[in-house]
Amino acid sequence: MNTKLATRQIRLNEWAAIIKDCRASGQKVDIYCEQHGLSRDAYYYWLRKVKEAALKRAGFVELPALVSEQESAKTVNKGTSVVVKHFCNTCG
Repeated sequence: MNTKLATRQIRLNEWAAIIKDCRASGQKVDIYCEQHGLSRDAYYYWLRKVKEAALKRAGFVELPALVSEQESAKTVNKGTSVVVKHFCNTCG
């Protein structure tokens, strides 16, 4: 493993511990970050990176949501998930 990859893995591990501690504290992210001298933007950046690394280790790959062209659909974004609400004449 080269130095850059090793450094990245160390940072991922450090932030995974920070994220776990934040969640265990029961505090809101903004308050936790303020009390620990962390940037809220950095917290969410590393949260995304830690999640991506965990998914790769587990063998999961994120796929885009598909919506049939024949169905009328309303898509609502909620965080990293996509909720698709189905509307058609048959279903009501």
